[in-house]
Amino acid sequence: MFVLSNSLLAQPSEYLYVYPAAQDAYPGNLNTNLQAIFQQYQVAEYSQAFPGATEEPLSNAYHIYAGGDVAALKTALDQSGSFSSTELSPYST
Repeated sequence: MFVLSNSLLAQPSEYLYVYPAAQDAYPGNLNTNLQAIFQQYQVAEYSQAFPGATEEPLSNAYHIYAGGDVAALKTALDQSGSFSSTELSPYST
């Protein structure tokens, strides 16, 4: 899991679901390009969305919470080519 600061998540309005397409796009194994993107957009958490799932696509779904511009983060991740899909989702409690 990639964690910078829990304080960044005080009142998130949206987050991303992502589906890694490369080994170096998974938490704990990020390539340098993704590390730079995560720092730029203040990613606070990157972890498996449904850890108990055993079948695709849920077993390969991850969520990203960020303190920066989440829509711009989605664009940067789409352009990176490291994910087969990225989905913007509203945050609800």
